[in-house]
Amino acid sequence: MDKIGRKQTMTLGFMLWALLGFILGGAIGPIQTVFPLFVVLYGIFNALGEMGPGVATFLCAAESFPTPLRGHYMGFAAAVGKAGAAIGTQVFTPIQDSFDSVEKGQQGVFLIGSAFAVVGGLIAWFLIPDKERDLESEDARFRLYLEEKGYDTSFYGEPLK
Repeated sequence: MDKIGRKQTMTLGFMLWALLGFILGGAIGPIQTVFPLFVVLYGIFNALGEMGPGVATFLCAAESFPTPLRGHYMGFAAAVGKAGAAIGTQVFTPIQDSFDSVEKGQQGVFLIGSAFAVVGGLIAWFLIPDKERDLESEDARFRLYLEEKGYDTSFYGEPLK
């Protein structure tokens, strides 16, 4: 992540996740007939989710905001993630059950999930800023912004007493 960047790691993870998901969804019948192959591919599929989005989501959110606002926006990002997880768990079974057979349902879930991974990769690439690793520079820009708007920043960064 430090070599290629946070948003690049997230995008790469999403896209590789989607690619393997499309492979699994497209060829689920033949892949499931060789059980060790399915286990290995599914393990790699899960690892790719953690390699990119799983590890970079909160790091990108944390580094996108100055220190005084970071906690609030991290909380918001966590809440959105939890809402997405709750919605995902509620729609998974109805999507799978809407197909004619169990195999088609599993295939549909992989393909639909992979499409969402592509959308996630595009969102990561185009909407996440490519931030500097020096968080203090973001804090300095925020402090300057506050001063330009007339806010007193003499106690900026000092603990409340």
